[in-house]
Amino acid sequence: MNIETIKNLLDNKLVFNFQSAKMQKEIAIDELPEETIAILLDYGTRKLNDKVNSLFANPKNDKTREELVERVWTEALEGKLGERRAISNGNTEFRNYILSFLRSKGVAAKMLKPLKGATPEAIINAVWEKESPEYREKVLNELRRRYDESLKALQDIQIEF
Repeated sequence: MNIETIKNLLDNKLVFNFQSAKMQKEIAIDELPEETIAILLDYGTRKLNDKVNSLFANPKNDKTREELVERVWTEALEGKLGERRAISNGNTEFRNYILSFLRSKGVAAKMLKPLKGATPEAIINAVWEKESPEYREKVLNELRRRYDESLKALQDIQIEF
């Protein structure tokens, strides 16, 4: 494991949301004590169980919990969980574009609500979970192409108030 790669993936920051206090704290990863990082990693292991439960509860699911455990475990070992909610790589607008596109195509709000803060990849994986990884990548690439085209189309438009 290379900590520099992890720091790059997270823009060397962690954001802690204290929703009940309506507060947010941000810190550079290299400012945290090693003991704190170890506790956060240990606590984070629950994410795999949470993902299995979420997949199992999906009305379109036809897999057993055991099959889903194997799927999630494989994704974890391959680095393909793709569920980070803290979007640090500038994908917020693209994610919102995908969610708007899906709403326009009649995808139920109930299905989209848990994906509100997910990465674009996690949204595609959830909506097209029964499709092959190659198909999901094709969908993601097509949506990216459409999003980029829409940005280009708006580039020269001036709005004055």
